[in-house]
Amino acid sequence: MGKIYEGRQTRQVVEEFTPIIKEAGKLYIKEQVAQRLRGALASNDIDAPHPTSTPESSSQEPEPDDDGIITTQEEIDAYNIVRSLLAEQVDVSRIAMRDAKSYCAVLLDDNNRKPICRFHFNAKSVKRVGFFNDKQESRIDIDSVSDLFQHKDQLKTTVSEYLD
Repeated sequence: MGKIYEGRQTRQVVEEFTPIIKEAGKLYIKEQVAQRLRGALASNDIDAPHPTSTPESSSQEPEPDDDGIITTQEEIDAYNIVRSLLAEQVDVSRIAMRDAKSYCAVLLDDNNRKPICRFHFNAKSVKRVGFFNDKQESRIDIDSVSDLFQHKDQLKTTVSEYLD
């Protein structure tokens, strides 16, 4: 209270400032909650298509961030497929995704020294998946993300190398 009132802190002064400080605290908390709610609602509005938007506008490519990295829905779907394939071998919370400009990496323990696979989906014509054996990447062309189910053994082999 010394920063607010420079005089002597008598009982009368404390009683005078107590309701003011309580009210200020309540107001601050209300503003913080309102700000978080606005942020949450804004992020939900971005994810959900606007009712007045046309189908053409919702099918466009996602906008790149300031760093030029675009995480596509295909990359997210492929990441979720890899997690589901490896769920019986390792806890899925240990499997992380990191997107870059030229590829999207799936990592064990969010460690770039433990790559599980990479998605090279940024090229318009060809989709490639890079699998790691002895920390060497070999790329395979795929037609759709569902083709990842055919490579379950390669993914499990890579993860088992890191677990040993």
